[in-house]
Amino acid sequence: MPGLNLLIDMLDTLDASTSSADTWQRLVGLYEGAGASFFVLGEMDQATGEIIFLQSTMNRPWLDHWVDRNYASVDPHCPKKGIPPKKLETVTTLHSERNLWPIGSDPEQRIFFDELADAGYHGASSIPCPLGDTSRVRLVAFGAGAGDEGFMRSPVFHTLSLLAPVAALRGTRLEGRHPDIFIKAGPKLSTRERDVLSLLASGQLNARIAERLKITEPTVRKHVTSARMKLGCATREQAVAVAVSRGLISL
Repeated sequence: MPGLNLLIDMLDTLDASTSSADTWQRLVGLYEGAGASFFVLGEMDQATGEIIFLQSTMNRPWLDHWVDRNYASVDPHCPKKGIPPKKLETVTTLHSERNLWPIGSDPEQRIFFDELADAGYHGASSIPCPLGDTSRVRLVAFGAGAGDEGFMRSPVFHTLSLLAPVAALRGTRLEGRHPDIFIKAGPKLSTRERDVLSLLASGQLNARIAERLKITEPTVRKHVTSARMKLGCATREQAVAVAVSRGLISL
């Protein structure tokens, strides 16, 4: 019973974990040791569309590109804002079988899949795991690299999919940064957006911020709105709080 053995191994391994970093490394070891080419753990708020955190063993150039192109908006493995967590479904894509791609006429999504394959990733499956009755969902994703598509059709692949809820609930956000993982919460803020939020955090009003940065007040408001949208916040106060909590600005 390979599935039961994998479950027992997962629980035993996670029970022995001593920290968030240790838990992450153990989950990576379990999934990649079973044949996955990469492993991803994330958390999203479906009410606001905010990415709370995202950790991945995919290569850094691809992850940086994913952020720079704001591919969260077209990546079918990234749940879209507004869909209740309990209505989210598992998404599986395989580059060699494009009929599995949940794409329509969006040319950017087609570009996304081609670039994903060029980066060496030819298959992926993402399993959403609702966190109780909240609007938040944990996401576990893993998949195959070039030449490893057979893994996506193997019994162990299906077993790992079934074990995803355990990984989602036992996995936690890493504290700080780690050289082998990627943590990103949404699109990058521009330098000017960070400047404006920093001044807001210090209690400055729009007029004073405009004077300090030598820009107009409408431009200040534009930067605030842009930063707020990127961070998935309804108000400027929330945007400042989120930016501080993520270390994007300091007080």
